[in-house]
Amino acid sequence: MFNFNPKPAEPEFTFRLVDHTDICFIHEVRNSAREFLHDNRQFSLQDVIEFVVIKKPQWYIIEWNTETQYANPHGKRVGYFRTAHKSKEDKFLEIGADVHEGFRGRGIAKRAYKQFIDQFFKDGGMALHLKVLAANTRALNLYLNLGFKIREPVEFITRPAGFVRDRKVEASFDMVLWKKDWDERTT
Repeated sequence: MFNFNPKPAEPEFTFRLVDHTDICFIHEVRNSAREFLHDNRQFSLQDVIEFVVIKKPQWYIIEWNTETQYANPHGKRVGYFRTAHKSKEDKFLEIGADVHEGFRGRGIAKRAYKQFIDQFFKDGGMALHLKVLAANTRALNLYLNLGFKIREPVEFITRPAGFVRDRKVEASFDMVLWKKDWDERTT
């Protein structure tokens, strides 16, 4: 008799809290992605050190648990999630991700987001929130394909739905993904 007990598949990505060993990696990724960010200033290494060591944000390094044909000087690190809790119960989370430029365009952000979102909702989360520049069409399409919905820009009630960046006003979308919508898409 054949006895087949497959091992559960290991997750494709591991998410771990950022620590001081990630400072140079964050510096490199953040500055290479700044054209896509609301705050597009060039950060010095000292800026990143102060942010990571002093402010201790709840950011997660994205480690790719896959053997790859591509050499990665950063070990398994391919990017990071920026998160901020919007409720004391951790049920509402603001999120964003930056992927190292050497790993962009390979679907890594999409797969990492799917795994992160799935785990967040399994752990009792209710909604994810993010902001994206309208000009960042790749990210906007990714978020729409993941099920995020553009909502009224509540925080911009008294001003246009945009902000000044490089002395010009740019449109920015406020997006949300509710657990019930995710569950409908994944069941």
